[in-house]
Amino acid sequence: RKVAGTNAEDNCRLEFGYACRRKTGARMLPVVMEPEMRDTSQWEGQVGLVLGGSLYVDFADEEGFDSKIDDIVSRVIKIMGQPLKKIIENIDWAELQIDTSSLVAPIPAVSAPAVSVPTVAASPSTTVVAPPPDRLLEELVAWFVNEVKIVPRLAEKYGNILIDNGVGSIDRLRKKLKKNKNFLTDINFDEDDMEDIVKTLLGDDVILSTSSSSPEKPEVEKVTVRDYEKYITLNGHTSNIYGLIQLQDLRICSVSDDCTLRIWDLNGNCEQVLRGHTNAVVAVYQMNDGLVCSAGQDAMIRVWNLMVV
Repeated sequence: RKVAGTNAEDNCRLEFGYACRRKTGARMLPVVMEPEMRDTSQWEGQVGLVLGGSLYVDFADEEGFDSKIDDIVSRVIKIMGQPLKKIIENIDWAELQIDTSSLVAPIPAVSAPAVSVPTVAASPSTTVVAPPPDRLLEELVAWFVNEVKIVPRLAEKYGNILIDNGVGSIDRLRKKLKKNKNFLTDINFDEDDMEDIVKTLLGDDVILSTSSSSPEKPEVEKVTVRDYEKYITLNGHTSNIYGLIQLQDLRICSVSDDCTLRIWDLNGNCEQVLRGHTNAVVAVYQMNDGLVCSAGQDAMIRVWNLMVV
């Protein structure tokens, strides 16, 4: 309903319009979250126009939740094609499993001694517990938004990419970039945002290679523009000229709307005027034996022997 509303600045409306322009309805997957929206005739405005005829995934209730998730995955793979399927098949799901036992551990009895966190440096035997992924993501997103001025949606995307690649803090990202200036290129960050991120962390004097594997662009040859003076003018035709060729003896043959062919020497003199067509002559060709063929809008092809004309 927001998309179909009258507020031209509404984020939902803007994002849907952008998706329509960039992705088209063929690459969109409608998901119904409210029971009253199961009737696609109730989809108003652009949503109904673009997606009204599409088969949606019904998430208005939790029945068959797992099968619905499988349906979404299979349809996304179908839309995105084989590259996404290969990425999913190559994921080591075992490495992504998180041991949540510590997160759901029973609350200790009241009589248990309280655990205090020392402020001094940990001893070699001390186990340091990493912050949960959600907190890492929040810190990364906050930094992208506040320091680099990246919109929250992209900031969250970049944060997830970094966490998936083992980078859970801005300090670790800075170390990665010091070792490899093109680290963000390798993990598919947007080129413009990547440049801003690197400059924010490492300063302005950083040269990025955004496409190291792409071939170098060839140098564009500089062309000097000269003013050429008129060399010679060939006068004789009385209407539009439709074509010309250079003959085997180096003379020029031209054809015209005035129904004639003209033969010119290299000094611009008209040596012969070939008459016979009753309408415009539009094409001319010289055969290997020297004969000249002409085609006219009088539905005639004429063959000329320049030696006897």
